[in-house]
Amino acid sequence: MTTDRPPVPLGSSGSDPAAVVAESALPPLRRQLLERLRAAPQPLSAYDLMALLGRDLGRRLSPPTVYRALEALMAAGLVARIESRNAFVAHRDPSRRHDCLFLVCT
Repeated sequence: MTTDRPPVPLGSSGSDPAAVVAESALPPLRRQLLERLRAAPQPLSAYDLMALLGRDLGRRLSPPTVYRALEALMAAGLVARIESRNAFVAHRDPSRRHDCLFLVCT
């Protein structure tokens, strides 16, 4: 699944100023992944993100590069993985720590 929605700029999620500063300090690839996940109407796989960012950047990205960036975003609490779908979603407000529950309809 890919989306042609434009990336959502950092700081537009309603998060607190400290979270915005932390997000703005992200390396460019991680920042672009996070923006793409925020713009997506549904969870995206690493391969969906690889295709979207490849188009944005004008170069091909390797799967390990994307997975490493996603792992770093998950460790920072900015992204969650839906294991049953092997897909990722951005936390809408990373300044608020909470458990994530996803209902997956099949």
